[in-house]
Amino acid sequence: MPIRDTEKNREYQLAWYHNNKTRLKPNVKKRRTDNRGLIDAYKEELGCNCSLCGVIDHPIAFDFHHIDHNKKEYTVSRMAGYKWERIKKEIDKCIMVCAVCHRKLHKGLLCLLG
Repeated sequence: MPIRDTEKNREYQLAWYHNNKTRLKPNVKKRRTDNRGLIDAYKEELGCNCSLCGVIDHPIAFDFHHIDHNKKEYTVSRMAGYKWERIKKEIDKCIMVCAVCHRKLHKGLLCLLG
């Protein structure tokens, strides 16, 4: 039966994690490593080129920028521990841009048209 009191629920979750973390940590670490590889492979499928300036580089040089920030649920780079299907769903809301263009977008030096 679920615990309805959010404070008690949080305490229960922390206690459960503490009692099970030695069993869980290897699985989470493996999933994160696997997903980072899948994200890089997906960047290679997209051509490893920036949607804005066209630069071609190694997959680590690119970020996923959300086209509509109102639809953003998570930051892709922080989703390595999630299931691939959920990561892919978030990536589908983005364009792939190089790190320089991504910084310029957030600074307001570049803007997306349309």
